Amino acid sequence: TGDVWLSFRYRAPANSAHLISSSGVLLELYDANHTQIARIRTDRDTEKYHAAVYGDSYVMGNSSFLAATALTYWFDIRIAVGAEITMDLYVDGVLQSSATTPNTGGMGMPVKCIWKNQGMHGHYTNT
Repeated sequence: TGDVWLSFRYRAPANSAHLISSSGVLLELYDANHTQIARIRTDRDTEKYHAAVYGDSYVMGNSSFLAATALTYWFDIRIAVGAEITMDLYVDGVLQSSATTPNTGGMGMPVKCIWKNQGMHGHYTNT
């Protein structure tokens, strides 16, 4: 048990940050058994970024973060794995989304991060 923190800068596309055309995935986190335990995903209907965890069930947290066009953000992600799996998503120091699920299956701490950037911005322009 314990916490893992991952911090990174994220720059939303210049002209299309608000145009999420499909529910996408920014990043995925896996344990040592190559089992996905968490992800940051976008939602097409709300165009927001959500913390989501896998354990005994899949849980996607509510979100208040909508990326503004051509801005750069600090993302801080906290993953806690023990009897539960919890992911907290902070943007510029403010908690934006959180998800928790039981972990009776014994999934482990994250050891691998895959930057999917899949389905994020269907109308991407690089200006």
